[in-house]
Amino acid sequence: MRTLGIIAIFVLSLVSIVEGAYLIKLSGRVTALSQDRAEVADSDEPAPARRLEAPAPRPRAAPAVPVPTFQAMAPPSTTPATTTLREALATTEGREQLKAAMEVIAEEKRQARLIERAPRRDERDQKYRERILKTLALTGDEPPRLDALFTALQTGRRQILDDMKAGLKNAEKADEELDELRDGTEKQIHALLGDERYKKLREGRRGDRQGQGQQGQGQQGQPPANVATGR
Repeated sequence: MRTLGIIAIFVLSLVSIVEGAYLIKLSGRVTALSQDRAEVADSDEPAPARRLEAPAPRPRAAPAVPVPTFQAMAPPSTTPATTTLREALATTEGREQLKAAMEVIAEEKRQARLIERAPRRDERDQKYRERILKTLALTGDEPPRLDALFTALQTGRRQILDDMKAGLKNAEKADEELDELRDGTEKQIHALLGDERYKKLREGRRGDRQGQGQQGQGQQGQPPANVATGR
C-alpha cells in the first residue's frame, strides 16, 4: 500500500510536470502569436494622414490700369488768315512787319492813357489855383497873372496832346514835354509868390497830404495819391 501511494504520487507529479511543461509551451505559443499579430497590425496600419494645410492665398491682382490712348493732334488751321500769317512769319520781312505792328499797338495804348489823364490833370490844376488864392494873400496884378499861368498850362497841355494825335510826336516825347510844362509852370508860380509865400504854400500842401495820408491809412490802409500841379 505504501508502495502504491508512492507510485501514485510519482505519477501525479509526473503528470503535473508534463501539464506544466505543456502549459509553458502553450503560453509561449500564445505569446508568439500575439507578437506576430501585433507585427502584422503594425505593418497593416495606414500611415498617419498628412495634415492638410490650406493653400496660401494668392496675391490679389492689381486693378487693371487702362491703357492710355493718344489722339492725333488736330492739324494746324488752314484758314486763309492763318496761312498768310504763317507764310509772312517765315520771312525776315514778315517778322519785321509784325514787330512794327505790335509797336504801333503799344504806342496807341500809351497815347490813350495820356489823353485819358488830361481831364484829371486839368481838374487838379484848378484845385491848386483855388488853394493858392485861398491860402495866400495876393495883391495887385498877382491874381490875373496866376490865372494866366494856369491858362497857359492847360493850353500847352492840349497842344502837346494835339501834336501827338497828329503824329508829330510819339507818346514818350509827349509825356516828357508834359512834365517839362508842369515843372516850368511850378517855377513861374514860385517866382510870382516869392520864397516866403511859396514856402508857406508848400507847407500847407504837405500838411494836407499828411492828414489825408493818416485818414486814408485808417480807412483803407493805403496812402493817398500825390497832389501837385498837373499830376
